[in-house]
Amino acid sequence: MVSLVTKQQTLRVVDPTISPEWAALVASRPSTLFHSPDWMKVVRDTYNLPLYACILEQDRQSIAGIPWGRINDLLGPRRVTMPFSDVCNPLASSQAEADLLADFVIRQGNPWTLCTPTRSLPNVAAPVAQQTHFKWQGIDLTQPKDTLWRHLRPSAQHNVRLAQRNSLKVQEAVDKSQLREWYFLLLRLRREKYGLLTQPYSFFENLWDTFVKKGAGFLLLATYHDRPVAGALSLLWKDVYYYKFSASNRAYLHLRPNDLLMWEGILAAKNHGSSFLDLGRSSVEQEGLIAFKRGFGVTFEEDIVSVTYSTNSVESEYRKQARQLLRELTGLFATDRFPESMAEKAGALLYRFYV
Repeated sequence: MVSLVTKQQTLRVVDPTISPEWAALVASRPSTLFHSPDWMKVVRDTYNLPLYACILEQDRQSIAGIPWGRINDLLGPRRVTMPFSDVCNPLASSQAEADLLADFVIRQGNPWTLCTPTRSLPNVAAPVAQQTHFKWQGIDLTQPKDTLWRHLRPSAQHNVRLAQRNSLKVQEAVDKSQLREWYFLLLRLRREKYGLLTQPYSFFENLWDTFVKKGAGFLLLATYHDRPVAGALSLLWKDVYYYKFSASNRAYLHLRPNDLLMWEGILAAKNHGSSFLDLGRSSVEQEGLIAFKRGFGVTFEEDIVSVTYSTNSVESEYRKQARQLLRELTGLFATDRFPESMAEKAGALLYRFYV
């Protein structure tokens, strides 16, 4: 699909998982892991979601773009930029370009959910139905190791040393059997602490095959007497590592495995040649998590917002009812009354509706 904007500019819709134009655009513009074709392939293959991107071309050169997933399920039809991603702002060099791209997506149908830094919010001719605010944090890794250590708060330094004295060791996972062990740490943590289901195991298998096996990621495991008690999965895009998924056994938190993992994750990303460690987003209500990350020398912090635009209040109300049903089903399966195998199957069936 191609539409003319001016004599020099056109809008073209492509499949961002295979389009050379999209690949060239994200390579040449400041972009995140969540703009990358590899991340999009994992999301598409795991959740069977059709993905699209609109590219703005000028004189046959790609100059801006925006992706989205098209979803039509029990929650109703909607578009999301991007499903299951921390942030995915329009790749634009001006407000006018961002507004043009956003207007195009809105005209494809709404509701439309966009997660972006607040400074990059486009001007959209549609009411805001919902907003959720986050903090996005990261660490500059170009500093020497000693400087990185000095920037840790005293409490973080103390906890790292305590973990080391407690005989915790950190190692890099080398095969999928270790990935599977870590997955059950994640499943148990989400059930016990948050009452939530977990992503399908196939999602992490796809991440492993797409990133880790190709040297663009690593899974660090903290072990106690050779038993994994915590782990964190990091992924590489360009020269940035994303400290993306972490989990721990709550019975061993007094040994401070999460503090040791964070410090070792910083060092591993630096040793792999990365210039920046993205610590991801945290809800502004997760004050403890935000403070924990700050304790490790955060040098970058930005406000981001997830905004849902909708012109149909009836449709929005329908979605609220469907989400309430989904919450009740989640609460039913995410309890210790059901075996882990059933919780895993429930997550595989229901998680795709959480976007």
